[in-house]
Amino acid sequence: MLVYALGGGRGHAVRGSVLAAALQRSGAEARVLVPTRAVEVPALLGVPCVPCPRPRDAAALRRFVLDTCERHAVRALLVDTFPEGLLGELCEGPAGPPRVGLLRCRRDAASESFLRGVRQLRLALDLEPHLGWLPRDVAAEALGPVTRPLAPTPSPVDVLVVASEPALVPTLGRLSLRLGEQGMRVALAAEGRLVAPGVDRPAFPLPPSFLGAKVVVGAAGFNLTYEAHALGAWHVALPRARSHDDQRRRAAALGRTVDSPLALERLVARLVTDAGRAPRRVDVLPAEVVARRVLAVV
Repeated sequence: MLVYALGGGRGHAVRGSVLAAALQRSGAEARVLVPTRAVEVPALLGVPCVPCPRPRDAAALRRFVLDTCERHAVRALLVDTFPEGLLGELCEGPAGPPRVGLLRCRRDAASESFLRGVRQLRLALDLEPHLGWLPRDVAAEALGPVTRPLAPTPSPVDVLVVASEPALVPTLGRLSLRLGEQGMRVALAAEGRLVAPGVDRPAFPLPPSFLGAKVVVGAAGFNLTYEAHALGAWHVALPRARSHDDQRRRAAALGRTVDSPLALERLVARLVTDAGRAPRRVDVLPAEVVARRVLAVV
């Protein structure tokens, strides 16, 4: 099997690699298709990958995907987020192997390109049914968010601050300093490094112990949101504008949001000391649940 994990950020590579690993543990041969710039993700997770160079256009990407499927005798293509293909290429020309769609909240769920891709799936799995984002006439099986295996462990910090893109670094860097001055134990993941008292290591993958801090601050992407929830942390969400991913909807439903740096600092400080409350819980599933469902239909 081939997991199609192409997209703008490394989040696609993470989800795809996690699923490919779960398929392997379930006895299937699986590899993940990732952008060339993200090949370290499957390498860190011990998953075979197919690096995809930046395509010239949809036709070139379609040829690359179909050639990869033929070369590896792929009997099913599992597509993360884009049932139509990143450039719409999966809806053009030869159909290739049967496709399973792993659908997550998209702002353009009513677009014809998305709906056309969904109609060509053998199985559509909604990974965020609790957000109510899919049009009513889309036939998708409600499943739920999935993450890599995460075991709760005592956290060495009170707050994990994740500055996942350059625009977040100045504000979140200052937040980390301010919280530290108030006596909180803070870890900052920024510019590829995870830094905390006595710790300086690559940021990826974020260790479960840090994700299990009392409060996690960062964008409202799929992976960070559900990994924090799986470990019982408060997620103070900073939704970022994306072409497809609806981070605002996810943040409004699952996180705590603010409208200024000062409000952000005050909210985090309050949540760290408010031990009597707990964040809203959402059932987060192991990737093996998806793997078993996929193997049952392909």
